[in-house]
Amino acid sequence: MRRILIVAAVLAVAAAAVPGLQPAARAGTECNGLLVCIPVAGPWVKIRPQSGSHRVATLYQLSCPMSSVIGGLDAEVTHRSIDVSFAGSLGGPVSPGVTTRTAAVFAATETGRRPLPTAFRPLLGCIPGGGGGRGRTSRPPARSLTSALAAPSAAPGEPTVLRVRSFPVRSGRPTVVSSGCRPDERLVSSAHAIAFHTRRAPSARQLSEVESAATVRGRRIRVRARADAAVSALRVSVQIQAVCARPNP
Repeated sequence: MRRILIVAAVLAVAAAAVPGLQPAARAGTECNGLLVCIPVAGPWVKIRPQSGSHRVATLYQLSCPMSSVIGGLDAEVTHRSIDVSFAGSLGGPVSPGVTTRTAAVFAATETGRRPLPTAFRPLLGCIPGGGGGRGRTSRPPARSLTSALAAPSAAPGEPTVLRVRSFPVRSGRPTVVSSGCRPDERLVSSAHAIAFHTRRAPSARQLSEVESAATVRGRRIRVRARADAAVSALRVSVQIQAVCARPNP
C-alpha cells in the first residue's frame, strides 16, 4: 500500500511539472468568506473568437436558487488570456442585495493575439435571504447659484429590463429560435451565447463544431445555431439576452 501511495505522489508531481497539463477543475473562490453558501456552477460558455482592437464580450446570465442572492462570484477559463467580469448594480454599500441580486451577467473576452476556441464557466456563491445594505446617510451639498442655474440631475433608475431565454441546440440540423421584448417595450440591445452543459471543459474541436449567428428585426432576436455530429452526445443550448426599454412614464 505504501508503494502505491508513493507512486501516486510521484505521478502527481510529474503531471504538475508538465507544461499545459492542467487538472480537470480548480476550487473556485465564489464561497470564500461566506458562512453559509450555496455554490452554483454554470455551463461552459463558448467565447466568440476574435482578433484586433474592437472585440465584443460574450455575455451569459447565471441565477441563484429561489430565496437567495449572490454573495460571491468566480469563473473557470480554458485559457489564461480570457478576461471575465460581471455587471453590478449602483448603490451603497457594495454588498449582496445591493451590488448583486439573484442573477448576474458575466462578460468574457478572449484577449490573445490569435482567435482561439475558448470557453469560460461562471460560478456563483449564493446566500439565503434577500441581502441588502443600509441606505444613504450622507447629506447633499448646499446648492450654490451656479448649481441652481444648471440643469437638474436625477438619480439613475431602472429604465430597462433584461429578458433571457434558453433553447436546446440539436445536432445534425439547424436550430432556429427567437426571443425578444414584450409588445409594450423597445429593444435596446441584444446578445446570445452557446453553452455546453458538461462538467469538463469542451475541447477545442467541440467548441468549433457549434456555430451561431443572430439577426434582429424590430423587438425580436432570431438565432440560427448549427451543431455537428461530433457534439451529438453533449447537451448544448443557446441563451438569448434582450435588453428592453420599459414604457415611458
